[in-house]
Amino acid sequence: MNKRIRLEVSKKPFIPVIHYVQESNGVPIEFWVEDFKITAEMECRFYLKKPSGAEIYNEVENNGEYFTLHPTIQTFAEKGLQKGQLQIIVGSGDNKKVLMSFLLAFDIEVNLVEESAIPSSNEFGVLDRLIEEARKAVKDANAATNSANTAAQNANKGAQAANTAAGKANTAAEAAGSAAELAGQNADAASKAADAANKAAKAANDAAGKIEDLVDLTIPVPIDKGGTGADNRLKAASNLLCLPNGTVPTADTPTEWAKLGNCVIYINGTKDGFEFPSQYGTLIQTLNYENSVTTVQQVWLRQGLGYIWNRAGNATGWNAKAEVQGSDAWERVYTSREIADYIDAKESYSSWTVLKLNSGLAILFGVRNCTFPDAHVLGDGYFRSIVKLELSEVLGQVYGGICGYMNTELVPQIVADGANPSNAQVVLISNRQIQEFAADVPMMIFGRRK
Repeated sequence: MNKRIRLEVSKKPFIPVIHYVQESNGVPIEFWVEDFKITAEMECRFYLKKPSGAEIYNEVENNGEYFTLHPTIQTFAEKGLQKGQLQIIVGSGDNKKVLMSFLLAFDIEVNLVEESAIPSSNEFGVLDRLIEEARKAVKDANAATNSANTAAQNANKGAQAANTAAGKANTAAEAAGSAAELAGQNADAASKAADAANKAAKAANDAAGKIEDLVDLTIPVPIDKGGTGADNRLKAASNLLCLPNGTVPTADTPTEWAKLGNCVIYINGTKDGFEFPSQYGTLIQTLNYENSVTTVQQVWLRQGLGYIWNRAGNATGWNAKAEVQGSDAWERVYTSREIADYIDAKESYSSWTVLKLNSGLAILFGVRNCTFPDAHVLGDGYFRSIVKLELSEVLGQVYGGICGYMNTELVPQIVADGANPSNAQVVLISNRQIQEFAADVPMMIFGRRK
């Protein structure tokens, strides 16, 4: 009935989610480390930070091939998503090595029967044990010291008795010799007691050192031991994310790039077999894991000018197509600084479609049913009929326009009073006198948007 979790400690895997029920402790959790050999002398500890900020730091059983966590009632006393880590300790003293696992995700389901029955609090089983060991070591050292003092006192007393016996009479030489022998025995006992005291004091110091290592967060942990090798946040982020300049995989494929993980790389020149948008630039890579498919997403920043390219792919190839390779996979991202003008809004006004440009201009498209009144004489025999357009709601100025309707005799045109959008007109020009005329006239009008 144990839960079995498989881990890798040399590289960051997909974070496993471990499901458990609030305030439950009946199901042990086995941790199998696949890229690190577990031996019997190793110690393992479990750390968990609850949503409230309370912490758990308890011993984990070493089963020789895997580690087993026996949760207490307090371990999963709070519901919700929480993060934890395993701490594996090999050796002791100056030879001690510490290996930290990557983060473990625990999804703790609510316990409807006993919800909130047990207040959540800190639980530091490891520290409690180490403190008790230190106390015992100090107690043993004190006891050994007392024994040494007693033995020394007895030795002094024996020596005094021997000297007294020798001074009284030559006939007491045998008794003096016996007393001297007793003194030697007592002195030997004192020496042994002193050795025991030294050993006990060393054990106390070792126990104290373990406690100091647990609370001293300023000591950098090497990257190969699960740390960052840094003593501040900036260095830590750089050490974990930035790879050495010019780092590339064995081939320019999404599969090979994915082996580098999430990373930032400065490319410092042409690389054989790789087609980057420029010779020098910075490559930013992120990975997305979904349904056992790894998607690689990359952004390229050209050195100096800051131009941007991007590409993405998976095991099939770039853009999820096997035939897309090299430079064909990269797409340039253009900014507003590189485009003279562009449409930033499309709206509707009456029967018009309005395109508003970033520069402040506007273009109107529409088909208007125009009924032209009787024509009148214009100049040397030409006639025209006029229909007025009301555009002041959408345009501040009208520059002009064109009409799509015409036949051999009738040609509509746009006549605009640029300063007065209410005075824009559709003019029907003819070479003959015409009566009232109606038609659907396609138009495109240019102006400055209001």
